[in-house]
Formats: sequence, structure tokens, C-alpha cells
Amino acid sequence: MDLAQAVAIIGMVMVHFREPVQDTTVGLAEVLYSLPRGRASILFVVLAAVAITLAATAGGRRRRELGLSLLGRSAVLLPLGLALQMQHDRVNVILHFYAVYLALAWLALHLPPRTLLVSAAGWMVLGPVTYLLTEIVMPQWFGAAARLGDPVGLVLRDVLLTGAYPVATWGGPLLFGVWLGRQDLWSATVRRRLVLAGSGVAILAWALSRVLERASGASTQGSAWWRLVLDDSHSEMPLWLVGSTASAVAVLGGCLWLAAAFPRAIQPLSAFGRLALTAYVLQLLLVALVPQVVIHPDVRVAAVSVLVFTVLVTLGATLWLRWFDYGPMEAVVRAPYRWLGGRARTTTSAAASPTERRDQGPGTGTEAIHQQTDEESLWTYHASSPSGSLASDKLAALSAALPLRQGSQVLDLTCGKR
Repeated sequence: MDLAQAVAIIGMVMVHFREPVQDTTVGLAEVLYSLPRGRASILFVVLAAVAITLAATAGGRRRRELGLSLLGRSAVLLPLGLALQMQHDRVNVILHFYAVYLALAWLALHLPPRTLLVSAAGWMVLGPVTYLLTEIVMPQWFGAAARLGDPVGLVLRDVLLTGAYPVATWGGPLLFGVWLGRQDLWSATVRRRLVLAGSGVAILAWALSRVLERASGASTQGSAWWRLVLDDSHSEMPLWLVGSTASAVAVLGGCLWLAAAFPRAIQPLSAFGRLALTAYVLQLLLVALVPQVVIHPDVRVAAVSVLVFTVLVTLGATLWLRWFDYGPMEAVVRAPYRWLGGRARTTTSAAASPTERRDQGPGTGTEAIHQQTDEESLWTYHASSPSGSLASDKLAALSAALPLRQGSQVLDLTCGKR
């Protein structure tokens, strides 16, 4: 997803390219390097929810088309993620979880904003309680990740409750992302609030966890319920979910600000982000095939490895997009909709009367989709002000960090023409 997506991918690469060490001495370099752990994947989810919300329109037909497109992507991501997990013991693949996130985000589009916000907050509280209770009662359900070929029931249990990114807990950040996508992200004031509020809440969640842990002596208690006050990475506990979601909000606001202030400077990383799925799969393959080359225990060497990967992928993405419309993996996830959804849409369009086709044209309402061929209309956005136009600087600023320009991806899993 352009700049914000690139940040999310690079964060996950940092986690995967560092060999876990047992050294108890933690310096500043280690602290800074470990910041993306868990937070990068939450950012990934929040960005997807924001993008899906921006892709949705008030019209029922458009929302159904979006659902069909997301269903096609899920049909690819589910087996792809499970297959990639077969190659990994050290990395938890997120793609098959993503397949379910897309469906949940689409369903959440029908909810009013206040319901979304309350549901997200409740999910971040009740979800961890459910997760922890299940772990206490059925510990044998937790452990090995689901893989391609496992029974359907095991895969569902892994994705929904016991896996590394379970819907039971990650549904909260996802719903918040849908709510966030309905805010006025074009506003400089809103962008500033995203950075300040996101950073403040993230710090507050971290501090509150430390205070509660010390005050209750939680770490010395025998009960597992003390974990509810923790904010450890991937603990799936409330304060970690809140803090990680808040940090994702701050990163999004920062990306929007950077896009507005330095639109040309961020273009290379935007190209990286437009090939987000390809970059994600590539780093998984590197970790599986040549771990001795890319994974290092020393934080400085690991940082160099991440930098080399980032530079090479950025250069490759920039060159690739000069000749091709989509990245390799982005084209794969688009295939089902192009084959099935595109045909259905063409049939519907042909059956419509001239008046209906004229009424579906762009530029009506506050958010309209350009009429184009195939699924491009789902990903091609322009937002109109009440007067029918939007200042070009605001559109450029937002589209550099979110999928609002011609052919830019609506998800981190798709990319298109400039």
C-alpha cells in the first residue's frame, strides 16, 4: 500500500532477519530494532481495513463487486499462506489469516461508525480473555501452526482462535481500521492528530502495563490471568493490542504527512509498497532457502541485511513497474476476480440500460469510482469535495500513502498502473 505498506513490510523483514538471542543485556540498538515486532503485522492489518473502506461506496452493487473481488483474493491467499507455512518453523505466515480478515472487513462495512468503534474496543478486551481462557482450558490446541493438508477443523481453529494472528484478538484492530477509513484522512489536522494521538496512546499503554505489572506483582503470581496486564509482543493481550493499533495509527499519520511534504522523495519506497505481496513472499523464501545469508543474531549485521533487501527490492520494484502493470504475486491474487468477477461485471454492464449506465458514472457524491474496464474500477478512486473537485495537493498527499490514485492497490496484496 505505497509508503505505509512499505513500512509494514520492512518492519516484518526486520523481525524475520534477526535470529532470536538469549542475551539479557539490551542496548539502545536492540530496543530500536525490536520496535516493529508484532507492530508491523498489526499495521499491515489496519492498512488493509482502511483501504477496503476507501474502496467501498454507498451503492450496493459496488459493495457486492468489492466483496466478490475480496473473495477471489481470499481464495488465493488461504492455500498460499498454508503452503508457505509448510516451509517455515521460524516464521509465522500471515497470509491465510489475511484471507479471513478480508471477509470480516467487508462484512464490517455495513456497520455504522459508532458501532464499529465500540465493537473494536470490546473486541480488544473480550478477545484476549477468550484467547487466554482457551489456552488455560485447552492448552493442547496451541503450538504448531496449521499447514496445507491439515484437517479443515484444525485450520479453522488456528485462524480463528489459536494461531499466531487469530481473528479472536486481531479482529479488534481490523474493525478499528474500518472505522479509521471513514475519517477525513485528507485533512492536515486529522493527520496531525493521528500522529500525536497514536503515539500518545501507544506510550500510555506501555506505561500502564508496566505500572499494573509492578503494582500487582503479576509476574510472580502462579495464575495465568496476570498475563492480561502484559503488553509483550504477540501476547494477544488488551494493552498490547491497543498499543500496537495506536502505533499503526501514528505510522499512518506520519506516512500521510511525509507524502504531503516530500511527494517525490517517497516515490521509490512507494514502488516497494505497491509490490508488497511480492516482497513479503520473497523474504519468506529467502528465510527458508538461504537463512545463513539473511538471518543474523547481531543486530547491526541484521540491520545491514534488511537494508540490502530494502534497496534491492525498491530498485527491482521501480524497474518492474516501468514495464508491467502488476507485481508477480499481485497478478496471481487478482486472477480469480479477473476471470470470474470481470465476466459478471461485463454481463451486468451490458444488460444495463443507457440511463443506468449514465447514472453510474463518476463524479457523483462525495466518493465516486471511475468507470473502467475489468476490476480496475474497484481500485481506481477519486474523492470529490462538495463542489465536485478536490485540491490536487491533498489528493496527491493521501494517495501516496493510501490507494486512491489510478490503479494503485486497494490492498497490500494488489498493485496496478500509475
